[in-house]
Amino acid sequence: MAMKTTIKKNTKMQQNTYILYMMIGSFFHVCKCKSKVVERQLFLYYKDMPVGKQEKAEEEILKKLDCILGMYEQEMSQTECIVKIRRDQEDRYCRLFFLTDTYELVVDVDEKGVFSLKWKW
Repeated sequence: MAMKTTIKKNTKMQQNTYILYMMIGSFFHVCKCKSKVVERQLFLYYKDMPVGKQEKAEEEILKKLDCILGMYEQEMSQTECIVKIRRDQEDRYCRLFFLTDTYELVVDVDEKGVFSLKWKW
């Protein structure tokens, strides 16, 4: 019986998606991913990164997030959210939905790992 081999394509998109999920999630009082399978897959992409690259990516992302989310930190720290993570079929971007009772924070991560945030009230 022939075995099928799957090649894991590890990209900045998956790595930064996990970093963003964890860092933005930490702004909330409680943050849970809707799909533990997707969460685990992204974690494995992240774990494949050398530690030095992890730290550098985290530092760069945190600087940007502090500028963008800093003014909302107090409100977010008292809010619970559910996170949905979606990827388009062509693997061009990942989209994270941080869903709360009063608003939605949507984060798009492109194939180069660049992200943008949008608030929906």
